[in-house]
Amino acid sequence: ITAALDSRIAAAQKDDNEQIASVKRSYEMHLNDADSKVKDLYNKALERRELTYNSRVNQMNQAQSMSDYERVCDLFRKMHGYKDTMALADKCQAEIDRLKEEERQEEERREAARRKEAERLAKKKKAKAVIISIAIVACLVAYFVVTKIVIPTYKYNKAVDYMNANDYVAAYELFDSLNGYKDSNELRVQAELKRLSKASVGDVITFGNYNGNTEWEVLAKEDGKILVISKYAIGMRPYNTEYTSVTWESCTLRQWLNGTYLTSAFSSDEQVLIMSTNVVNSDNAEYGTAGGNNTTDKVFLLSA
Repeated sequence: ITAALDSRIAAAQKDDNEQIASVKRSYEMHLNDADSKVKDLYNKALERRELTYNSRVNQMNQAQSMSDYERVCDLFRKMHGYKDTMALADKCQAEIDRLKEEERQEEERREAARRKEAERLAKKKKAKAVIISIAIVACLVAYFVVTKIVIPTYKYNKAVDYMNANDYVAAYELFDSLNGYKDSNELRVQAELKRLSKASVGDVITFGNYNGNTEWEVLAKEDGKILVISKYAIGMRPYNTEYTSVTWESCTLRQWLNGTYLTSAFSSDEQVLIMSTNVVNSDNAEYGTAGGNNTTDKVFLLSA
């Protein structure tokens, strides 16, 4: 009996060992298969990323406009440092800066050319205005006619021609030189308004002058109106001259911006073009600090 039991126990152990070995083999096969699949997926992911990288490099090499470089620059930064994508993004940004500088220089050249042409025309008109007369009275009459009628009329008509030709800078300069002749003041304001209305979002325009700061960047444009922000800091001033609880409505910085700064930086014509804006002074979302009453301002700070 004992021998039979030992034999059965040995057979059962052998069967168990075979089953265990079979399970181990099956488990190892599954592990090897899973590992192979993971490696395959990883390699495919690498291939896709490499293809994406090569595609964006080709896009950069074929880029010609500023918008092309801006788009590729953004795509490189989204690759989160893969290979040399950050360096390529910086290269695209450098090209964007170069194109912007070329545009700025070209605009300066066009502006200089317009001014030079305006000066040439002014000199030419003055040369034509010289009238030689024997009689003093005749000279005085001729002088009056030329300076008060002929030249202003010529300048006025020429300025209108510039307006019709969409050369608003030259039109503004001529209307400004007429010193109120006919409706030149009104047309001067219209010329400046039309010049500004041609600006698009992202453009840098010249407007006003405060300590040499004349450039403004267009942030938004709607219904013929533009929202601009000074391209450079105009100065350093405290929010309020006294250390006390104060809102935007009553702070000294608001008073200065819409008083001293407004009248110092902009001419009377330019001030007419600056629209009053309803500024919503919301409470601070994080700390609950009261924003105060809404205000109506011509110059204000953007919320941070």
